[in-house]
Parts: sequence; C-alpha cells; structure tokens
Amino acid sequence: MSLIFLISYFSESDSDDKEANLTSMIKQSWMKRKLLLENDFAITGLTRSILSGIHNDVRLNLDCEMKMAIERVIAKLHLAPNPNSKVANNKIDMIIDIFWKKFGHFQNRTGVYDLWPDKFLPPDARNDMA
Repeated sequence: MSLIFLISYFSESDSDDKEANLTSMIKQSWMKRKLLLENDFAITGLTRSILSGIHNDVRLNLDCEMKMAIERVIAKLHLAPNPNSKVANNKIDMIIDIFWKKFGHFQNRTGVYDLWPDKFLPPDARNDMA
C-alpha cells in the first residue's frame, strides 16, 4: 500500500468506515503472509534468540505447539547423512533429548551460557541492552 493511496483513502468522507476497511485490508494482508512467516524454522530461530526481550517472551510463552515445531526442525536437520558427527549414530529421540537439556541451560543461563549475554553479543549490541 502506498502513502498516496492512504492519503487519498482518508481524505474523503466516511472516515470511520474507511478506517474499518483499511484495518480489514491490513488483517487480510497479514493473514496471507502469516503462513509463510510462521514456520518451524522461524519458530526455532525465535526460541534461540539471545536478545533479552525475545528471550523473556519465549520463557513466558513457549507452548507445546512451539516445542513440536522445534522437534520437527531437529529431526530435519539430523536426517542421514547427519552432519553432526557427535550424534551421528544416535536415534532422533536421543538427539532431541540432548537438545532439550541444552535448551534448558540456554533458557536458565546456566552451563556454558552462564556469561550471559557478554559471551555472545558484540559490544554495540551490549550497549543497546543497557
């Protein structure tokens, strides 16, 4: 939608009706894109964010559906031939269990993640979080 369209759209009368129509158009546009944007890989990437706002949101809102999406990604990434030689001979269930154990450390900032966030963020990003 262009700015000119929006200006001409709202410059006419019946702005309440037009505002409702514009809202409807935006919702429809979002719903078309939602299926492409909400996928297993996007969900997995979101849950692995080190940015504190996203990290806290994941801690509060991680549900069964998101966990299942993550497990599907892990299964896809470890199909034969498995590029991860450390777990190449393990069954997928064991690989998923290893992931959830490490994810627990990631969420709780324990284990190798205890130097949060200094260990993972570049200096300019650390300054933005302060």
